[in-house]
Amino acid sequence: MNKVDKSKIDSILSQCTITDINSGIKLSTINIRKQYATKLPDSIIAGTSLYLGIPLISADKGFNQIESIDLILYQK
Repeated sequence: MNKVDKSKIDSILSQCTITDINSGIKLSTINIRKQYATKLPDSIIAGTSLYLGIPLISADKGFNQIESIDLILYQK
């Protein structure tokens, strides 16, 4: 990675909020995983979106099956 790429990534990340996995996110993750049989990483991502009440922006069409999240499907 060159300095320009690192600078761009750092700029984007500086505008992000980092949220640790808490008990509410864990419960949302467990419920999503049970209901939709998703893989653990996808369940954590969807559970976090649901718990925080924020839309999930993804190009992964697999999230379409999770009806309880607000999905914004990114398409090129």
